Amino acid sequence: MLQPIATATFKRPTGVHNPRPAQPAPCALCKGQGLVLDASRCSKEYPHGQPVPCPACGKTKTTAPIGLIDDELETDFAALIPDPVLTRAVNALTTAATTGAGFIYLFGGHGTGKTHLLQATVNLAAQHSHTAEYTKATALLNALRDGFSHDAETGYDQRYQQLIARPVLAIDEIERFAGTNFALQTIFDLIDERYRRRRRHLTVIASNMPPTKMPPAIADRLAQAEHYLLNGPSWRQVLREVQP
Repeated sequence: MLQPIATATFKRPTGVHNPRPAQPAPCALCKGQGLVLDASRCSKEYPHGQPVPCPACGKTKTTAPIGLIDDELETDFAALIPDPVLTRAVNALTTAATTGAGFIYLFGGHGTGKTHLLQATVNLAAQHSHTAEYTKATALLNALRDGFSHDAETGYDQRYQQLIARPVLAIDEIERFAGTNFALQTIFDLIDERYRRRRRHLTVIASNMPPTKMPPAIADRLAQAEHYLLNGPSWRQVLREVQP
């Protein structure tokens, strides 16, 4: 006999509207988890049954997104303040995270939800069995530079290929890197490679700057992205006002 695995319920902040679009109903057997308990395979280790892939939906156990820690792993679209542009961005990111394809650029002032959107996107992508990673541009470049060291755990080429091949990649604060030749060429090459794979990989990039303010070569490639300008008030302040 197969039965769903019990899970905790996520509590949304009091007084915050959920702009998330309607989503397909989860699998009736596993409740969207991808695993069920097989009561015919009980053991000392699994007294209530061994977890097995859900035969109804065919999902497998998901892997936590790379680059997120602690409560970031619980970030979703539910806590964001409703706003027409923000809602359109959420709709686009929800579809992209589900399918694992696209090339999206978010930009706007501080506190308008860009980082939250990126983290929610990689979490949702992981829930749909896509290997997803969140990183900041500076951390990305630092890791690549470290790869040149003879004692590096991950060499430059290996790390660069990981970034190119990652099914879902979210790059935050893309404008915050030193304008060295290495940084400019690396960022351009990575964005170009990710753009070429946009029909089978998802890339989401966030910045405080419009794409036209980026270095010319990078701006030219980012001009091909799906753009969302987030220009509302700081939602961090609004959350502080509605939460106890």
